[in-house]
Amino acid sequence: MGKEGVPRAGKAILTQVSTDLAKLLRARSFCPGALTAPLLARLTANLQAVGGTLDPAALAFIGEGTPPADRPSIGAGDEAGTLGPRSFGFLNNVDGTAPLLAPLSERPRLGGVALVVPRRDALPEVVPLLCRRRLGISWLISVGDGDPADVIRFLSVDPATTGILVALGRGARAATLHEVLGSKQAALLELQTGAGPGREGTLCRAVARRAGVAAVSGLEEWLAHGALFDAAAKSGASAGSKRTRAQVVVIGAGGDFVAAEAQRARLGTPLRVESDDPGGLAATLAQAALDADLVILCGDPETTAEVTAPRPTLRVDPSQPERLSALFRAVAERPLVPADRKPMPVKADADKVASLMADLPPPLYVGGSMVVDEALSDHDAKRLLRSFGARVSRQAPANTITAVVRVAAQIGLPVVLVVPESALRAAIDSAGKEELLADEEHVCPTQPDLKRQATLLLSRVPHILVREKFPDQPRVRLTVTQERSLGGLMRLGGEAAMLPVQRCEARELAEPLATQHDFDDRKLVELIGQISACASEHPVTLDLELHLGDQPAVVRASGVLKRQKGK
Repeated sequence: MGKEGVPRAGKAILTQVSTDLAKLLRARSFCPGALTAPLLARLTANLQAVGGTLDPAALAFIGEGTPPADRPSIGAGDEAGTLGPRSFGFLNNVDGTAPLLAPLSERPRLGGVALVVPRRDALPEVVPLLCRRRLGISWLISVGDGDPADVIRFLSVDPATTGILVALGRGARAATLHEVLGSKQAALLELQTGAGPGREGTLCRAVARRAGVAAVSGLEEWLAHGALFDAAAKSGASAGSKRTRAQVVVIGAGGDFVAAEAQRARLGTPLRVESDDPGGLAATLAQAALDADLVILCGDPETTAEVTAPRPTLRVDPSQPERLSALFRAVAERPLVPADRKPMPVKADADKVASLMADLPPPLYVGGSMVVDEALSDHDAKRLLRSFGARVSRQAPANTITAVVRVAAQIGLPVVLVVPESALRAAIDSAGKEELLADEEHVCPTQPDLKRQATLLLSRVPHILVREKFPDQPRVRLTVTQERSLGGLMRLGGEAAMLPVQRCEARELAEPLATQHDFDDRKLVELIGQISACASEHPVTLDLELHLGDQPAVVRASGVLKRQKGK
């Protein structure tokens, strides 16, 4: 296995060298199809500058027209080939081949980072960007609006590639990414024109979490991870396998700003040296190399370009604060320990679960077949969650004024009186049915309010729920659903994680909410783990509303339990 729960690329993938994709990416000669004159001129120039030829008899095809079905192809137009649609080709920087329909003023430095990108207009011009950043790359492959999974699978077994940067385009699918991520270090970039912030983007981020892969939304963060992959390749290490020990060295001006950013990222105190002190610089670099795996040189590019350190080195200009901050954040990321990759240990109360199952109505049969989906009321869904230790709103049914007062005294005022759907269905008074709504809530701050409201409600329905009152804000929705090809998925706010949710994933779901609403996230992490354990052990879907805070709780709940046939 690769990272916890992620299949590592194996022999079945290694034998795919005969596939169309492998043939295409290793090709040296290309048959040009229909291309506009500017694109044909650019393709010709790029092949001449780097390597490769145009040959009408070549097996590999590149063009804007319909690609041949029986040949490996680059679909530069609206039709999909082996790459595409809307692919702008690729650069094989290892063998020196460039069937590329994008600007290539100079060839990027050879290194171990591969880039998988969508159509040309989704990003800045990639090759000039790589050259400006001095990023060492093995491959640049445009999948256009196609699915990047097959290309990632190819790169996962490519010996020249040690890290993969993937920009998610319109064809990215979480289910296929789940099959290929995790065997090599990688970083995903979400694009507004790609998977975006919608449903598929959320699923892709969940898959990245499970694979231990960074999913970022900013170009600078994405490239910062690429710079770390490049540095790790130079040192022969694997980025992310252990904590990167980095030493920041400031050459010349900007030391105070760099020190503040380093402190914000929880990096060590930078070493400072004047740009006109070669002896001091040599001594500083030697000192930095003693305790660091990586040296980050901060200074004027003309100065840092000439500096050679005894350790793998990254160079950044302090006058570009966004780039510097992104690099520091990437370096500061802590590798996960094995315990982070495990679900939190949660043990259910078997007696409470058995009691709930016994109280469910007998299975319903339609046409001789058992209806396996059993809708859970708010009360039953909370009983199930409570059996796994989850904190839920304290509540109890009551069918008399005396019982209402007694339950309210145990919970403490104010309380909320709720008309459960079961009570509404059982009501005999048709007028009451029309006047009341299922799950309608009535807040009772005082005992006179409680008695008056309970009297009115119990005159129309046989029983009501007396529920603990929580503040209206902050609240967040949590759902548990079943996704095709991914299995159980928990969504919290705008993020998601696959079931069973691991410790590190629970923290990633909880931290943004804790930061936004200023509370300690530890109890929310615990609650996420308890809900995950419940949904992983029982075939249930859930739709919950959580009250957030230092003591979070489930305040509303519904769900569907899939019964086992014969039970």
